[in-house]
Amino acid sequence: MIKIYGRILKKYFTYDELKRKEISDAFIKNIICNELGMKKKDIVIKKNKYGKPFLQYYPEFQFNISHSEELIVCAINNSQVGIDVEKVKDVDGIKLTKRFFSNEEYEEIRQEKIGFFELWTLKESYIKAIGKGLFLPLDSFTIKKQDDKILLKSVFSHVVDFRQYNIYPDYKLAVCSIKEKYNNKVNKL
Repeated sequence: MIKIYGRILKKYFTYDELKRKEISDAFIKNIICNELGMKKKDIVIKKNKYGKPFLQYYPEFQFNISHSEELIVCAINNSQVGIDVEKVKDVDGIKLTKRFFSNEEYEEIRQEKIGFFELWTLKESYIKAIGKGLFLPLDSFTIKKQDDKILLKSVFSHVVDFRQYNIYPDYKLAVCSIKEKYNNKVNKL
């Protein structure tokens, strides 16, 4: 079962003090200690060839971290998982979609059937879940919302489950799980 953790960073740090890598490392290590009962000194985090981190010797413990502005989030699961959070900003979503996303997604954005950051977080959660990150071109697969379902067209043959959360105003959050279902609870730390 996936668990999602989130924390607003600016409550604890000023922007000048933020060192995202150090904060992310401390955040996931605290979660690992709480979830697995490990000591921090025993935690060994490695990265796959695309840069996705994993916990050495614990293949059943999958995690992923994302941060945007002052918010950091983490998803943990017993199978592959990806998470993305983005602060909604004023960007030219149509131009970015045309340049980086599939033609079908471009049409969805152009016709205002889905918001740019909503689609961006879904796509990024997927490429993070499969462990390839931006090594997988964003126009090589398509994500489409149809009724209450989120559909994926991809050359990869795996079952995915997408979820979206509105945890804070002005942020979009999406989680993608490969083969697993999970609850809708977000743990705010």
